[in-house]
Amino acid sequence: MYIIHFIGTNFVGGPEKQILSHLGELHAAGFRLMLLSFEETGGYELERQSASMGIRCELLPAQRMAIPSVLANLYRIYKKEKPTIICAHGYKATFYALLLKLIAGGKVISFSRGWTGENFSVKLYGWFDKMIIRFSDRIVAVSYSQKAKLRKVFVPDKKIRVVHNAMTEFRASGSENDASDVRDELGLKKSAQIVFTAGRLSPEKGHHDLVKAAAIVVSKRPDLDVHFVIAGDGPLEAELRAAAVHLGIANRVHFLGFRRNISSLYGSATLFVLPSHSEGLPNVLLEAMGTSVPIVSTNVGGVPELVAHGESGLLVDANRPEALADQIILALEDQALCHRLKTNALELVRNEFSKDRQSRLLLDIYREVESR
Repeated sequence: MYIIHFIGTNFVGGPEKQILSHLGELHAAGFRLMLLSFEETGGYELERQSASMGIRCELLPAQRMAIPSVLANLYRIYKKEKPTIICAHGYKATFYALLLKLIAGGKVISFSRGWTGENFSVKLYGWFDKMIIRFSDRIVAVSYSQKAKLRKVFVPDKKIRVVHNAMTEFRASGSENDASDVRDELGLKKSAQIVFTAGRLSPEKGHHDLVKAAAIVVSKRPDLDVHFVIAGDGPLEAELRAAAVHLGIANRVHFLGFRRNISSLYGSATLFVLPSHSEGLPNVLLEAMGTSVPIVSTNVGGVPELVAHGESGLLVDANRPEALADQIILALEDQALCHRLKTNALELVRNEFSKDRQSRLLLDIYREVESR
């Protein structure tokens, strides 16, 4: 079996980590593989990481409004390589893979992680994806919540398969060296409690709610030496910084900007918080759980499929900063609760969200499509 995974970006974020991890499993098992992406201004991180794993990566030219040119290059690769299946990630890859299917045949599996409404362009791309994804041979949804959304846009139930994201790496957290990293960088006491979050600073991620919750936590518990650390960049960064100043907590909310490697930040964290309004199945929660960091999260998208309230984390409704603040205070004050939450969460992701399990489920889908 020869499998091509096709994605429309060369940046390595959550979806790309999942793809690389899965390809690593297939590569170790001896499958023929290729990763297909687009040339991008600003770097070739995905290509570099795949090359370091011994996985071939081809880049298509990314000229705007050049559909015939891109399709011609894709057709050339397809005819030369003769893959069994093309796995498409995102609207752009799905569009070109389905055009290729129409022209040359072949089999397409599309992956659906969710749609956001950050701006008009993103909404338009999401709408386009909803319209075309149904023509794939199979659609892999990363959560049952996403499967329900696919059904609402008339994707046939018989085509949808649910395969959750996997925890891709485990490491011990809370060592003395880890605990001092971000505190030293920010000039904080080693005893300071760190509430950490990571993600793009865009509306659907709910960071305004976290900044408001931070102000409530500081107001209710001025005795706590707690600091809120946000890793990521995006269009709302200036607004969020201004909000922290307006609320009088600029010295308690720290914006780190984009970080390529955030593993040491999990090691520094007392608590991980995800304030999102919309999610598929968040990689950052899997990473926090896999590094034994207790979590507080909004119960959106596929989060309840990953986190059981009071057992493997604490859940709150989205858009409720005061409720979010109360759960943060509870977690910071109750060490026994946090120990139980992070112990249960680590066991859960190791058993139910392993990359081995993910790859076995995906291989079943590949074989199902191959046999059609």
